[in-house]
Parts: sequence; C-alpha cells; structure tokens
Amino acid sequence: MSSTSPFYVPQARPAPIDDRLLGQLARVGDDARLGMTTEAEAEWLLSVCGPLLRELLARRAAMAALHIALPGDNVIKLAGMR
Repeated sequence: MSSTSPFYVPQARPAPIDDRLLGQLARVGDDARLGMTTEAEAEWLLSVCGPLLRELLARRAAMAALHIALPGDNVIKLAGMR
C-alpha cells in the first residue's frame, strides 16, 4: 500500500511476495490438494500459509473500513471523470 494510505497492512513476510512467487504458491497449493507435492514443496507451502492468510484478513478488514461509493449513491462526478 502507498505511504499516503490511512491503513497499514503488514506484509506476510519480510520480502514481498511478487506475482511470480504467488503463482508458484498457488500451483503448489493445487498440487498439494491432489497429493502431488514433494515434502519440500509442502513444507514451503505450510511455512507461508499462516502469514498469507493473516495478510488477507488484514486487507479485508482495511477494505471493509473504506466507504466505496455505489451506483445510485449521492455522488457528484466531475466532467471528464469516469
């Protein structure tokens, strides 16, 4: 999140989980469900599962605190804005 955001959501681990790493975790998670992972992959998945889920919970809480204008709300849009 940007430094201007009023909400702070801690990262699941010190190094950011980029899209490539997240994709690999998703693949290992799918494979684990089917019983097709190595011990090392299963250990890796379990090592990040808790922190990732805590990050997801924190992000959900932060998003729930935001008021998102819905269609039909009394919102004024400036010309040229979508």
